[in-house]
This record gives sequence, C-alpha cells and structure tokens, in this order.
Amino acid sequence: MNCSNFTLLFADDEPAIRAIYQKSFVPDGFKVVLCENADQVLEKLGQQKLDLLVLDLQMPGMDRMDLFAILREKYSAIPALVVSGVYSGVVEDFTAKGYDTITFFNKPASLLELKKSIFEILKIDALGAFLGDKEVG
Repeated sequence: MNCSNFTLLFADDEPAIRAIYQKSFVPDGFKVVLCENADQVLEKLGQQKLDLLVLDLQMPGMDRMDLFAILREKYSAIPALVVSGVYSGVVEDFTAKGYDTITFFNKPASLLELKKSIFEILKIDALGAFLGDKEVG
C-alpha cells in the first residue's frame, strides 16, 4: 500500500492554507479532500471513506468542542490532527474532555512535521511504502 491508498481531509477556513495542503500532499500521492467549515467536514465524513483529518479549530460553523464530540462519538476510528493559531488553554480543554493532545500543531505548522506525523499515524515509511505493524522510527 502506498500514499494513493489514503484519503486525507484538511479543514481550514483560510483558502490559502487549504491550497498549501493540496499542493503539499497531492504530489505525494494522497487523495485530498478540502473543507472550509465544520459542516463540510461532517458532510464529507458521511459521503466517503477518510483515513485522517487535519482540522483547524477556528472555523465557521459549530463550536470546536461540538465538532470533536461528534467526531469522537461517530468517527472515533479516524485519527485527527489539530492545527490552530488558538493554542493557549485549548490543550487543557481537550485533556479535560479525554482527547489525545499529542495531535496538536501550532499555526503556522511546519509541513515537514505535519507530514511526519501523518506518515507515522498511517504507518507509511519515507518512501511511501506501507509499514503495517512495523515500528516507525
């Protein structure tokens, strides 16, 4: 399995950020779905198989905790990374609700660090080969 077997959803209300994600991940072979608000995220989740979500917290639509409550209830098997410029206090909010806080990136996020996390979560090595149960290191 390689990157083309994975579909990533990127949600950010800033068009320039969405364009950067598309230009950065499509050449690696990923299928990329772009959303500008929480409602679109939920719509896409209901329409197609997604392997990983990269979400901004400050988007039009619903409150950030409302979106994550729905994701945890209905889509808990799909890993989600958070990229946000609103970082202060957010980790504590998520920890209090029982969410994994290792998946937070401060905006602007390093694309290299974001890619590294995505590859590790999806168990893809640097050459794009699927690692399965092997250690990522």
